[in-house]
Amino acid sequence: MLIRILIGLVLFFVPFLLYLSYVKMKRRKLGARASEEMTPWLMLVFFGLVIMTGAMIAMGEFFDYDAGVKLRSPAYVDGKIIPGGPVE
Repeated sequence: MLIRILIGLVLFFVPFLLYLSYVKMKRRKLGARASEEMTPWLMLVFFGLVIMTGAMIAMGEFFDYDAGVKLRSPAYVDGKIIPGGPVE
């Protein structure tokens, strides 16, 4: 579950990273004039949410996940660590 959340967060920040790299290249080319332009925060958040939502839907559709499987958490018994796994 944690990996899905991390993938969603990374995909959410893709538009921000693309925009920041674009601004950096533009500043090199044009100088200080480009820094006076407004950052389109609303569009960046919107496209980030669209990409993240699409990825979450795609992960749910294309990757196997059996919701009926019960898992056992790792345990420490008699000085030994018993790894977690599916309950048989």
